[in-house]
Amino acid sequence: MKTVKNPPLSGYALLDVYTYEQSLKPYDGNKKPPIETEVSFGWDWRYVTTDIFEVKLLVSITPTVDKPLSASSTLVGTFRVSGTPRIPLESFVTLQAVAILLPYARQYLANLTVNTLGGAFHLPSINVEELMTRFDLTKATATSQKENGDIPKTLSESLKRLKAAHKGRLKQG
Repeated sequence: MKTVKNPPLSGYALLDVYTYEQSLKPYDGNKKPPIETEVSFGWDWRYVTTDIFEVKLLVSITPTVDKPLSASSTLVGTFRVSGTPRIPLESFVTLQAVAILLPYARQYLANLTVNTLGGAFHLPSINVEELMTRFDLTKATATSQKENGDIPKTLSESLKRLKAAHKGRLKQG
């Protein structure tokens, strides 16, 4: 095996990965489930500050004869600009960030389903480059933030906005 020193860095660093939402539901039994599991993906990204951003990834599976349940996991990776980026931000959030987050999604789904009747679900290897061609970058939250000049400059400004939005939701509910 050859060893490479000082690999080329992207200019972005992973700060945190957390589970935003998880769901596990037994099959309702209205009709016979398919033999093959269908895997669905969701993706979005947003600015937290001008140099910190989050990428959200949703992975869900449908029930099958062998695994009579549906499961989904939404996770968020928080990244920051680190040094001088060598890859455009839009390329990073649509390709590299997703490739970084997929092993976490794989682990979350396996852990979520491990103690079920059908056993753990193992997410297959995904062609990230082809997958991401199915998403429209212009529909991402970050695009509207940029268009509206709504990117917080500091983390404290971002937190104030988040608290205000949360407070508004509490009053409505």
